[in-house]
Amino acid sequence: MNFDVDQRLMHGGDYNPDQWLDYPEILKQDLELMKQAHINTVTLGVFAWDALEPTEGHFEFGWLDQVFDEINAMGGNVVLATPSGARPRCCRKSTPRSTASTTACSVTTTLSPRPLLLEPDLPAKGAGNRPAFG
Repeated sequence: MNFDVDQRLMHGGDYNPDQWLDYPEILKQDLELMKQAHINTVTLGVFAWDALEPTEGHFEFGWLDQVFDEINAMGGNVVLATPSGARPRCCRKSTPRSTASTTACSVTTTLSPRPLLLEPDLPAKGAGNRPAFG
């Protein structure tokens, strides 16, 4: 399923394999279902900060490399996102009230367009009375 990206409609969506790393059978099934649905583009990494930096200053990219290889093998495209959708465990533990723009963790970002979503005690926009983090 190799296509010239300039000559096709990009079809796909967010893919979060980082949430299923302990279940390789699910990841394998994901790829098969993507092929059946003719998915040719996935966005990776939106919520992956914790999987990329499982402990402060220790980075794991092997799983991401593998997903890139698997998507490439099926002729797909990857849109790599900024992993600022969720704070990593090290940041949540060391500074519970921090936002993604904190310097408490070794990776920082100020790219989030919705900083209120990252503030644990404030309701997320559109979420009613539910806080952004439980």
